[in-house]
Amino acid sequence: MIADDIWYILQWIIFIFLLVIPIYFYIKAKTYKRDGNVGGRAFSLGYCFFFLINSINQFFYLMDQDLQLRFFLRFHEIWGRKLLFTLLVEIDVFTTHITIMVLLLFLAFIPIIFPMEKYIQRWEKKPVTKLLIISSIFISILWTLFCLIGLPQPILTNTDFLYALALFYEIIIHILAIIAFITIIVSILTFIYFYIKLAFQSPGIVRRKALIIAFGILFMYISLIVGNLSKPSVEGTWLVMIGPIALISGILILVYGFSIKIM
Repeated sequence: MIADDIWYILQWIIFIFLLVIPIYFYIKAKTYKRDGNVGGRAFSLGYCFFFLINSINQFFYLMDQDLQLRFFLRFHEIWGRKLLFTLLVEIDVFTTHITIMVLLLFLAFIPIIFPMEKYIQRWEKKPVTKLLIISSIFISILWTLFCLIGLPQPILTNTDFLYALALFYEIIIHILAIIAFITIIVSILTFIYFYIKLAFQSPGIVRRKALIIAFGILFMYISLIVGNLSKPSVEGTWLVMIGPIALISGILILVYGFSIKIM
């Protein structure tokens, strides 16, 4: 269908867009460095890495859509089969794919949360940044387990020992997944809260910048979630393009908000 082909092209446009934007913010960071603006440089570098990591995430998403790119996802098929534990589990490319995308989402938020806590909130301990780093470690462990071992399948085991081992592995995975889910929700809401709070506490251009960024991050991720969830039901129709178009709009809003100079 033509609509699906255009949807696929739009996904590549999003990837290229996310790959080019970091160059703009890197140049801004160098300008801030030359002017001696340490805070402005930290924020610009944070925006640079935020979009760069999201471009990698988008590439992983494209892998799931293109069979020719899926060989990048076969980590656990290459290495996992060398382990005895592979006999206990089901090999699952999709799960390892989703896990690394979640990990990249965590890593993308670290460089934009850190300068916010340091230069705006002035929190010495930087609790949200530390929470993101700790959770990223948990997700890295989870992804490594998926790549090397796969998904737990206690029902497939034929001895009490193997059943207990697979069940324990399954419990660990669920705990890590719950921690990851709670952390990413807390991180996104905290980021939005930071900027809404800043908007209410500040006048003029600072307020406008803060509101645009808060709206942009919210619009961007809502577009991403709604677009992916609705895709199966609208596939083959022109409605399938609403998701990527809305996502591009959210990215543009965010870039505009990040670009407003206040310091």
